Amino acid sequence: RRPAVVHIGSIGKPTERIEQVVHMLSEEQKRKKLVEILDKKYPPPIIIFVNQKKGADVLAKSLQKFGHDPCVLHGGKSQDSREYALQSLKENKKDILVATDVAGRGIDIKDVSLVLNYDMAKSIEDYTHRIGRT
Repeated sequence: RRPAVVHIGSIGKPTERIEQVVHMLSEEQKRKKLVEILDKKYPPPIIIFVNQKKGADVLAKSLQKFGHDPCVLHGGKSQDSREYALQSLKENKKDILVATDVAGRGIDIKDVSLVLNYDMAKSIEDYTHRIGRT
């Protein structure tokens, strides 16, 4: 086992405005925990980050079964599809954005209430970009 150590901001100094919670889960437990968190009724928009395009599509379909209306953003989508997804989220037509890191960089969505890392970020830079969406 090799634990990951993540430092945000200055070491020893808490990052302001962002509450970070970590759940160490097996692959089988992740979806159940995600639904449990989403059932707490956080206000939209919510962003969920995954590591693979296929994972984004599969997770979005799964969330529909639980009554959510997600949109998907990843490098396999056309530019029109990406713009539509972002606009739908901004206009509250969709409640959740499921995105990969590549697609998630540089997006500007106001008042994001919750960012979830469904898959652990591959680098500290990716993690910092992800949580910076709030």
